[in-house]
Amino acid sequence: MTFRILPARGRRPAVLLAAVAAGLLASAPAALAADPPMPFVVRFQGQTDARQNHVHVVGVDGAFTYGTIRQSATVEVAGAPVGVEIVGTSFYAGGVGPFTGALTLTYPNGDELGLRFDAIVMPAGEGTTVNGSLQVFGGTGVLVDVTGSGTMTGGRQGPLGTPVDYTMTFELAGLTDPATVTPVRAPVTADRDATGLELMTVYADLLIAKDVTGLTALLGDGFLIQRTDGSRATKPDYLANLPDLTAFSYADALETRSGNVMVVTMVTTSQLIVDGQPYRADAAPMLATWEWQDHGWHLVAQSNFNLPR
Repeated sequence: MTFRILPARGRRPAVLLAAVAAGLLASAPAALAADPPMPFVVRFQGQTDARQNHVHVVGVDGAFTYGTIRQSATVEVAGAPVGVEIVGTSFYAGGVGPFTGALTLTYPNGDELGLRFDAIVMPAGEGTTVNGSLQVFGGTGVLVDVTGSGTMTGGRQGPLGTPVDYTMTFELAGLTDPATVTPVRAPVTADRDATGLELMTVYADLLIAKDVTGLTALLGDGFLIQRTDGSRATKPDYLANLPDLTAFSYADALETRSGNVMVVTMVTTSQLIVDGQPYRADAAPMLATWEWQDHGWHLVAQSNFNLPR
């Protein structure tokens, strides 16, 4: 995805912007074109996380296909990273039907622009074609006053499950160059390559601060903690009765990864009180399991092997 600022021509500057989105892997950004202004196209190829798609095929010979699809990626716009997310709902009868939903552009500083799309899907050989319209419905921050509309075309060349290309071309009035906004540094938990030690440090810092809001976001819904003394807690119980952690240090970390799961073990030294009971400050092993979901790491299980005094 890239954009070109068009001449004002008696009105606010506009931006012609085009994107082809269908997965997670981006090709190199398109170069700026010479006058006259032309659509800019960047291609995304690949599959989205199957857990974020909920598609059902029913009826005789699979006559009906329906469900929700979510795709996301980060593209380069004028040298700055811009997030793209597509969330759509489909209902096809015999391969024909509506595909509707929303496209969200997220600037480096976190500001967002929302666009609604309405499209019709038609069969084409072994694949499908998509044709529809786009309309801005709102934004935040520097994008709050952006207006505009456009079209979307594209499709997939193979059966359901093969890569899909969406070409979205639209003209937007009032769009700020993303390279001019101050980026917000992504948190460690949003870095797919973050280490287990880095994640455990974030977790311990939140515990020291007793940041319930931060911990609520960090812990997975199925979070469970087990201690050597036999005590344990689910996420709601844990948040309602947080331990008193005042200092910690980690050493000798070892982690393994498989798909979206990371398991990390380390030796920890801490000043910890649980339910009024002080724990030993001696070095003791700890085991934790993290899962990558919804674009971030979440702690889903923890085992502490230190003992009460």
